[in-house]
Amino acid sequence: AQYFELDRSLDLLRSAFLVDNRESPVLRFEMAWIFTGEGAEDMTDPPEIGTESTPVIVERETPESPWRVSAPVDALANQEAVDAIVREVQFTVGRSFRDDVENYSDYGLDPARLRMTITNAADATPQTVFLGNTDATDEKGGVFARREA
Repeated sequence: AQYFELDRSLDLLRSAFLVDNRESPVLRFEMAWIFTGEGAEDMTDPPEIGTESTPVIVERETPESPWRVSAPVDALANQEAVDAIVREVQFTVGRSFRDDVENYSDYGLDPARLRMTITNAADATPQTVFLGNTDATDEKGGVFARREA
């Protein structure tokens, strides 16, 4: 019984989740694309590499309130679509961890392709996750992610 309890992967000792406090309802979700230079040759005045697009922000006052888009416009959000993406980010579990990364560009994370910031009701501390380019995937086809913290 002791051997069974101790015979675990060392990956179980780390936090494998994109966000902390996953059980707390999310009150704010922000997403912005990041310009990586892709397609710059077709643009007359491309933005600087690493520049973020206008962020899309959806938020609600309480977990029972409906989602509203607050930027770039103010409007009622598609509740099902926002719930789906927030749930996906909130409950995603990481795999294929890389420690002591010397060059984040090897993983499509310098610059990253997408920034997501999520704020939950428990501590109201924004947590930011960066997603890499789909050109850099792990052996199972997943996209690399990096928590800002």
